Amino acid sequence: MPIVAGIDENGYGSILGPLIVTSTVFSVPNPKDDLWYYLKEAISKRKKDLGNRLLVTDSKKAFSQSSGIKHLERTTLAFLDQLGLEIDSFSRLLASVSITANSQLRKYPWYPKTCEDLLLKKDVDATIKLSRNMKEQGIQLLDVRCCYFDVSEFNQRVQATGNKAELVTSSVLEHIQSATALASFFNEKQVFVVCDRIGGRTYYEEILTEQLDFELISSNSGLEESEYKMCLEKTNLDIRFEVQADSNYFPVALSSMIGKYVRECIMRYMNEYFTRLQPGLKPTAGYYVDGLRFLKDIEEAGTLQMAGIKLEDFVRVK
Repeated sequence: MPIVAGIDENGYGSILGPLIVTSTVFSVPNPKDDLWYYLKEAISKRKKDLGNRLLVTDSKKAFSQSSGIKHLERTTLAFLDQLGLEIDSFSRLLASVSITANSQLRKYPWYPKTCEDLLLKKDVDATIKLSRNMKEQGIQLLDVRCCYFDVSEFNQRVQATGNKAELVTSSVLEHIQSATALASFFNEKQVFVVCDRIGGRTYYEEILTEQLDFELISSNSGLEESEYKMCLEKTNLDIRFEVQADSNYFPVALSSMIGKYVRECIMRYMNEYFTRLQPGLKPTAGYYVDGLRFLKDIEEAGTLQMAGIKLEDFVRVK
């Protein structure tokens, strides 16, 4: 059973809130199979005619300010249930999927361990339908994990490397190594990894050969996609970086949705914290223009100082 992994990031272009790099890893009968097709009884790529199925798509299509996080939450909890994880609160979810030390988060007063936790409830019927559909098709979810970087950790890492793309790249490599370790554990010889393109980078050969133990067999790089075939003893590793991979590959879309869900919950905590301190404050998603507006509003009111949060721990350097 080949192993297929999808990797995506959330929050790359924001100035407030966390950067999250997420991977999902599946065991599948055929790595070229369209999982949307084989899981069509439980999954849909579109909101239209969704019914009681789960939505798996690019997170930008799954989430909106009007509909909120309901699709992200239903899908995230249903898939985590496939790993045997009983998630009833956001703090438990974060502890279950994060592979980054959470000590950095505890300096923030809106971290779920230091404020009222967000209680979560899965859609039981949709979860059962997903489990049955995956079993019928011989598809198994093996792992879900997030590299989580809040602003303080983000700034420290970026200042050390000088480039936020390097931070994402190192996280992607960590996810790839995790997928190959799973392959070794299950004695599987075929690993396929698809990742959404990292910033504006188009060539990855050098970093892959420097950071992975695998030998490069062939490469094919273009403006829209880059593909690398590597080998270690009897294990074959195919890695593909592609523009809009979160729209074209099921595991990448699922990673996009889970990472987006984690980020949106954290932003909800942050917004609720500041609106309690400053009634009437308009919440923010943390991206550049509105993030600057939010920062200006709380600085003018002295709310950031009131909270005792340093600017370098709240605003990204890049």
